[in-house]
Amino acid sequence: MKRYIALMLTLIFTAALLSGCGGGKPETPSIEPTPDYFSDYDPNTPPVEPGEISLPISAAPVTFEYWTPSFAMFENLDTSFYDEIAAETGVTLSLLVPPVGTESENFMGIVLSGEYPDFMSSVNSYYQGGADKALSDGFIVGLNEAVDRWMPNYRVVVERDEATFIDCVNDSGDIWGIHTISDAPSGATTGLGVRADWLDKLGMSVSDLETVDGLGRALEGFKQYTTDGEGPLWLGEHSVCNAYVLNGSWGYAGVSYSPFINKDGTAVYAAYEGLQDYAATMADWYAKGLINQNYITRSEMSAPEDMWAHGYIGAGDFGFADGDGLKSLAASSEIAPDPDFRLVGITTPKVSATDDWSDIHLRRCSPAVDTSNSISILSTCSDLKIACEYWNYVISLADKNRVETELPEAYTANMDAWDRVGCDWVFPQNAALTHDESVGVSSALDNCAIAANEWLTKVIVGEKSVDSYPELIEQLENDMEVGRVTEAYQAALDRYFARASFMK
Repeated sequence: MKRYIALMLTLIFTAALLSGCGGGKPETPSIEPTPDYFSDYDPNTPPVEPGEISLPISAAPVTFEYWTPSFAMFENLDTSFYDEIAAETGVTLSLLVPPVGTESENFMGIVLSGEYPDFMSSVNSYYQGGADKALSDGFIVGLNEAVDRWMPNYRVVVERDEATFIDCVNDSGDIWGIHTISDAPSGATTGLGVRADWLDKLGMSVSDLETVDGLGRALEGFKQYTTDGEGPLWLGEHSVCNAYVLNGSWGYAGVSYSPFINKDGTAVYAAYEGLQDYAATMADWYAKGLINQNYITRSEMSAPEDMWAHGYIGAGDFGFADGDGLKSLAASSEIAPDPDFRLVGITTPKVSATDDWSDIHLRRCSPAVDTSNSISILSTCSDLKIACEYWNYVISLADKNRVETELPEAYTANMDAWDRVGCDWVFPQNAALTHDESVGVSSALDNCAIAANEWLTKVIVGEKSVDSYPELIEQLENDMEVGRVTEAYQAALDRYFARASFMK
């Protein structure tokens, strides 16, 4: 089965790939209310329909300042593309890029200075309270009216279907930024993997690893091939594999990786789903020497590349970009790894052979709409109309300049294996707590995670019995206020699905 990645040669989709997590969200002072750009706007007026875009957008040259937390992606692209857009539109972008590691401080410095650029990406990540607070403070512009008037190409994409729409707006129905919107949710780019060359030595194939018992038998065989003769399976930070790739078999999301699941519209704290049975199997494997003990002392969530390459582990999570197996790392290594080194992706295993793949509801997936690094227009933008018309044109280029690139077969085989299971329990990425909810439950949420992670690790290493699970639940409910936290997440989930009511 062939897989393709659509490469969109535009600024908007490039900018949305930029890193924007930094070192947390600084406290942000109140901003003067956004000027009323739309005092004459009639919401009953039909929105402008997409059509031919008259160029140039501005007869006189216009330069917009654009703050973005990373220049890396721009450095890797042909800058002539940006020059062509500027020549066609009369609009030039002047990039403001802070040094790596200073993003949060730089953002805060701009806010305190009161001298703002025209555009900023990652406002949702850096502004205290996120995009909703930035809107209410008047720091950024709500784009609903602007989209109707000046951005018909963007409006068509935002409103193409209900699933896309609810990811593009906030709980009040506001379009707060220009988001990266793909054709469909992405498939899994990370999953469970094993040393394929070790499987060959055992006379086993990936079909033998479709159940938890089958994977356990492979791990028992792998142990003899490891460099130190120890456990071949890597568990990440907090005793789970990255992206649900093993704990997802039991429906356990991991309270630190994703504290809540969306179980048919109900927010369920992760420790209530599958944790006890997952802990029991991992404790059994640990006692048999099938889990690499180093995972407890190392902080990596994902299986470390050095341990893969040098034969310390033979199973864990890995990404499709690794293809046939970390060749660049192997080539630069001082210790020559096995020349037959080869990784292969396997499907998240079924707990029982009688189960169906549809019984597994967690895997790595991303929504079609990525808001993590969306581009927001600031309230002090020098010309809102031209700014919106500019981005509307850039969005039109995304559709015209789409390039379909076929992925290598080694990648697609892994993705096909990982996509065999569903992701319908993954809590929506764009469902968000309000600022007050987040502040109100953050301490309780942290305490719940500490208690659940401590219990899981102690059970795995044999310091606690898995039968003590009811004690953990009692602790979460009585001491850690998990019920109050759940109420906040349920409210966020309800508001998320209610966004559909704002769709025209």
